[in-house]
Amino acid sequence: MKAIRISGTIIYFLVDYHPYRVRGERNPAFDTMSGKILDIKQDREPGVIYFKPLVIDLVRSIIQEHDIDGIVMIPSHETGKYSNSICKLINAVTDEVGCEDLHDALYRSETIIKSSMGGERSLTTHIRTIKPVLELIRGKNIILMDDVVTTGSSMLACEYILNKSKAKSVTCLALARDFMEYGSNHVVLDL
Repeated sequence: MKAIRISGTIIYFLVDYHPYRVRGERNPAFDTMSGKILDIKQDREPGVIYFKPLVIDLVRSIIQEHDIDGIVMIPSHETGKYSNSICKLINAVTDEVGCEDLHDALYRSETIIKSSMGGERSLTTHIRTIKPVLELIRGKNIILMDDVVTTGSSMLACEYILNKSKAKSVTCLALARDFMEYGSNHVVLDL
């Protein structure tokens, strides 16, 4: 398993993501894996089909080391919206491994500007605008899932919210890490 550590939190991930555009220009590093992540971000079925067995295998590996009761997703920047692709992946994984689909245990109470459009990526903004559904979280061992970890602020904020909401434990997982953000300057842990 591959993972990165951000502010003391270990985040498991499957692939590196190279954004399609960098500073308005086509990114020459954009590759097939990045295309699959873009499918997930744009709710296209080929991404779900590709990542489904990979996520199931990764969650099975995590379950060997951690008790897991359910999987929660990081909510969209938009109030009331969740990624259909991540919902489908969580549903497939929970059906396969027998834990709870808790994709909506966190929700965005206020729409914020999307990070890729220049929105703020601060922990404070995420903590202020993401709310927990306590009865879905309290006392449970949670996998927190997102499509891409870029700065890690939404992942760290949601981990904080889950812990403050009395989750028993939180294990973080992203389909990809943003290579532009971390690249070769960031240590990848092989766990």
